[in-house]
Amino acid sequence: MATARAKGRGYEIRVSMGYDMNGKKITKSKTWIPPKQFTPKQLEKELERQKVLFEEEVKTGNCPTSNMRFKMYADMWCKEYGEQFLAPKTYYRYCDYLKRINIGNL
Repeated sequence: MATARAKGRGYEIRVSMGYDMNGKKITKSKTWIPPKQFTPKQLEKELERQKVLFEEEVKTGNCPTSNMRFKMYADMWCKEYGEQFLAPKTYYRYCDYLKRINIGNL
């Protein structure tokens, strides 16, 4: 179950993922900043929706982690974003750059 608390201009959304082998609680969190034009009722409804969406991201493994290597993140970005939203030539060039960058990051 995701929880949210007010933090600054936005809300901190936290999801618990159980415990590690040392008994320490594993949590993921993100900050969501709502648009200013929301009414209190709209804000409450959208916050609940954001909590559910973030919990689904974490449970399915689509949430980037802090210990993720650049190569893994770049590959995920290329597959999920680059192929869909970049022009073919731009996508090819970015992939070529990433091959050169990741030679030292193996």
